[in-house]
Amino acid sequence: AHVHWQLLCESYLSLLCVVSPAGSVRVTPLNTTEDNGATTTFTCTASGGPDNTIVWIRGADVSSAGSGSGFDSSAFLQQLTTISSGPNLTISSIDATQDGGMYTCVVVNQAGQDSANVTLYVRPLIVEQPQDQLTREGDSVTLSCRADSFPSPLYQWEKYNTTSGSYYQLPGETNHTLVFGSVDFDDFGDYRCVATAPVIGDTDTSDNATITGECV
Repeated sequence: AHVHWQLLCESYLSLLCVVSPAGSVRVTPLNTTEDNGATTTFTCTASGGPDNTIVWIRGADVSSAGSGSGFDSSAFLQQLTTISSGPNLTISSIDATQDGGMYTCVVVNQAGQDSANVTLYVRPLIVEQPQDQLTREGDSVTLSCRADSFPSPLYQWEKYNTTSGSYYQLPGETNHTLVFGSVDFDDFGDYRCVATAPVIGDTDTSDNATITGECV
């Protein structure tokens, strides 16, 4: 593709030309999917210059900022809430809730600025397992399951079918809790929840939780 370079030239004893980074900013990898607890690195490159300043921010769109002879690079940089400086952004011990989402690399010089966005997706990890329940018929029982992912997980509860030897989905049970207002004999059995991260489709499955009847 043809790139239109913006030039800012000042005449002192010699001619100094600064080339805007507009249209040249690239980040690799473009998007990535990682596990909770992993480490990943994004690398930002750009043409233009000299004296490019590279900074990273969280999920902001700065593409509408100005450029050219009236561009104030120092004032522009002061408006940004940067999380890192330099071409490489390393995220260690990834936590989906805190770290998942979009990151923006911003490249600035006296002639202008440009940016590129990337998204860090995080696979689901069950962080709260459902617990076995010993109960009586007629009692209220709640199983709870929570996962951490980016995007935030969707839940589906399943019950074990002793006849088929496999789990089947419980229609409509898509909350992180599975609630029995008044448990009966047919509710006794083994349950689990499956957490799915939208967009990437990765899943994690909880441990089994057994609801059993207490002898009277």
